[in-house]
Amino acid sequence: MQIDHKPIHTIFRDARKIAEKQNKQLLNTNQLTQAVKDKELVRIMTKEMDDEWFISGTSITYEKNSEWATIKSHKGNAVRLRVPEYRRTPLSEVMKTKDGKHYLKTLFGTKKVKQLLDNYNKDLSKVVWTRCIEDREDNQERAVRLYFNEDRFDIDGICFGNNGFSHSVSIESAKQSNGNPKKYSKEEIRNEIDNDNPDKALAMMEFNKLKR
Repeated sequence: MQIDHKPIHTIFRDARKIAEKQNKQLLNTNQLTQAVKDKELVRIMTKEMDDEWFISGTSITYEKNSEWATIKSHKGNAVRLRVPEYRRTPLSEVMKTKDGKHYLKTLFGTKKVKQLLDNYNKDLSKVVWTRCIEDREDNQERAVRLYFNEDRFDIDGICFGNNGFSHSVSIESAKQSNGNPKKYSKEEIRNEIDNDNPDKALAMMEFNKLKR
């Protein structure tokens, strides 16, 4: 995957426009498993997280007064799922719940989130932030950013108008890592209904409707 070492330093929406003008996309959180293979890029991004923020191409669009939200990769797939309210919640606590595991796996494309982020800093405790339920009525689309904050490593899903560092990626080289998951089958949806998981079945049906 061809990732530019020189970052785009601006707010999330402007970074997307800049990348798109170059026929590129922003580096998404679910592509970091590939990005960490580039040691020089890891060094650059580690400094960015320490100095300011690394702002990914991944966004979360929160639904009003609800735990439901849609995680969207720049030029990639979109997934609607439950995103509970997390306020400086330890990563280990988030991973203990079904919704928390699903959220982080969708965000990073791997179950081994701690091991992935340890590539940038293995000493800081990792914590998760999402929007408060009562604040999900306005400015609903937020960028996902990563940064070091004194004694902790923040996984932040509430970035709106802040400047930060983003990296652009060749779209052709990124297609495989973006991943466009197949649609859920009728049988998979029926199984969730039979297992008394109507909300999950509904989310799967909504996902099938998304244009990809």
